[in-house]
Amino acid sequence: QGQGIALSLFTVEEGGQNLIHYHPRATELLYVITGTIAVGFTDTTGRLIENVINAGQATVFPRALLHFQRNIGTGPAQYISMLNSENPGVMSFPRVFATLPSDILAQALRTPEEIIQQAQATLVPPQLSPGGVNPTYDGAAGPNGNAPVPQVAGQSGPIPNPVDGGDPIIGGPDGTFLPPQMEGAMAGEGMGEISSLYQQFLEFIKMKSSGSRE
Repeated sequence: QGQGIALSLFTVEEGGQNLIHYHPRATELLYVITGTIAVGFTDTTGRLIENVINAGQATVFPRALLHFQRNIGTGPAQYISMLNSENPGVMSFPRVFATLPSDILAQALRTPEEIIQQAQATLVPPQLSPGGVNPTYDGAAGPNGNAPVPQVAGQSGPIPNPVDGGDPIIGGPDGTFLPPQMEGAMAGEGMGEISSLYQQFLEFIKMKSSGSRE
């Protein structure tokens, strides 16, 4: 406490996904320790920005923008999430279904309300359900609805690596991968802190790799 940051260590099984979510009070820096993950977020113009991040590489999710991570490699993937707030907050996909009325969701998604209600019954964990009970919850996202979920049976395999297809990833030899619109924008609100934190983290990794004990 008192350092102005929050850190979390994630382990996502092969094919699993960290649910779509956003942090209302923080920008996120994600560093991959092992494995390969596909990441993405939507910007305020409605554009989806996607990256494929390998071990030793990192990416950034701007504050309050919806984003996700999915393990597209072989075996478990592990990564560290660093946020520039001790209280970043999180709003996940199940929480959206838990807090918004079914008729509102039905109209927004152009879907019959009974189908929305069926989805709510499956996706909303007991902790977010009236009375703390939901016997039809599938349990995939854990008791509070924030845990990474496994791959769905019949789901398509790994998405193509944008590095091979040339769209829409940028990066450098130091393993820094940032969305195109964030090139040269690291001085924006919250980004200066994240940039500084990332540089310190890279120095720490280099020091450990070289065997230094300073």
